[in-house]
Amino acid sequence: MRKITLAFVPGASPTCIPLGVASLAGFLKKERPALEVTTVDLSIRFWERLLQADGQGARLLAFFHGADGNFFEEDAYTEAWRELTPYHQRWQALTLEIDYALKNGETLTDSWYGEVLFETLCLAPDHILLLSAAYPNQLLHAAMVAILVKRRFPGVTVLLGGSALPSIDPESLLLAVPEIDRVYLGEGEEGVLDYLSDRSGDGRGWMYLEGTQTILAKRPRAIPMHRIPTPLFEGLDVTRRLMPTPVLPVAFSRGCRWRKCAFCSHNFGFAGYRTNDVFHFVDQLAQLQQTYGTGYFYFVDQYIDAHSLDGIASEIIRQQLQIRFHVMGRPTSDYTPALFQKLYASGCRWISWGVESGAQALLDGCNKGTSAAAVATVLKDCHGAGINNLAMMVFGLPGTTPSLFQETLDFSNDVSDCTHAFTDSSFQLFENTPYHKNASIHGIDPAENEILFAVGAKQVISLRRAYVLRREDGIAAVRPGPDEVALWKRWKCWVRGDVFFETLPAEHYLLFADHLSAHPLNAVAPF
Repeated sequence: MRKITLAFVPGASPTCIPLGVASLAGFLKKERPALEVTTVDLSIRFWERLLQADGQGARLLAFFHGADGNFFEEDAYTEAWRELTPYHQRWQALTLEIDYALKNGETLTDSWYGEVLFETLCLAPDHILLLSAAYPNQLLHAAMVAILVKRRFPGVTVLLGGSALPSIDPESLLLAVPEIDRVYLGEGEEGVLDYLSDRSGDGRGWMYLEGTQTILAKRPRAIPMHRIPTPLFEGLDVTRRLMPTPVLPVAFSRGCRWRKCAFCSHNFGFAGYRTNDVFHFVDQLAQLQQTYGTGYFYFVDQYIDAHSLDGIASEIIRQQLQIRFHVMGRPTSDYTPALFQKLYASGCRWISWGVESGAQALLDGCNKGTSAAAVATVLKDCHGAGINNLAMMVFGLPGTTPSLFQETLDFSNDVSDCTHAFTDSSFQLFENTPYHKNASIHGIDPAENEILFAVGAKQVISLRRAYVLRREDGIAAVRPGPDEVALWKRWKCWVRGDVFFETLPAEHYLLFADHLSAHPLNAVAPF
């Protein structure tokens, strides 16, 4: 049987641990125990090479690993994160170099990029290489990796999947990068199993080229969550991230229970919504804690409803797990003070909420299904239980006006004392979302698709669209999002000053939220 290497593509944050690769590895090991499966994280290997190139980078690695200095001293942390800036700039320069090379039919074969790539992959001529890209910016690197691999090992089969795929036109990617043999559109477990079982003629979930014709697969099946075993993080270097202890990503559910937000494209990669069994899920948390020696977990679910959270918290407490975790929530009134107290007791230290706006008219317009008044109550009750709040905001929503923007400022001022951090993003229009399908109703004039990158004359097309919003008088207006974000940032500077938590990557946020809580984990069970 051929060997398969599951590789997380370069381009992610140096704190990110890829759950998709770990889940797929666990599934394949369970379903095909004789199969030789190797997992690698190209992203962290490339980051390490950047940082190990000089003494300053090596010192920063030691600091973030907790081996030199105090990671939890805010001034020291802030200075170390600032000193990472040149390395981020070098990575951006490398990305621009790859973009230029692809446009001009060149490769980076003789560069350190190719050297690290082949050192890490350890390929043989007949391997199957499955690349996983979680973010759209990783697809540029996926293209370069596929080209480099095929030039050295023409017999290697290169497959591509991951949550970045639903954000692009996959046919354009296959035409631009024929070195990618197939792309998978959806959740990869059963698709990869089909491929390895020589049932690829069925083609479920796969897209590929036959000559110049694109073959589109059948819709992927929704695999039940209980069939997905505990993720296997072996080979993914979980202790080498820029943090003193690993924060492992886990998922209780796939898809979204609500699925009605007019702007959201996050569900396109999921084959329906379903949840795990609470007892099975908490058993997995216990197993991961024992295997990897960490009690920190980042729940990647789009959101977990109050009833499910209540069950998860109850089981964590029953099993007496000493863990700390983050969840995402949709701020509705069924998140009660009693639930927040139970969540804190079970180890929840941070909830990121899909607030989006403080203006009820905009919440109704994007079909959020929430009440601005209820959102404020939820944030205050959550804070009262000792849990850290992050409010995720979207600006420039269709229908926005200066007065509605002011409503959001007034709302934010009201909840500022109980909200530890805000995010601010500008509304983006994606194809196949309700806002796109009903663009004229919402006063949206869609324009051209974004070009993600090009390989020679062939462009890889994003499903994100340029657009303008019409005013009530019918006159086209430029997108208001960036202007509202700029005003919002100015308001935050005046009202809130510099907020430390708003500078943190997600994994560090959880570590600091726990460290600053009344009952930090390291005071209970040090790792």
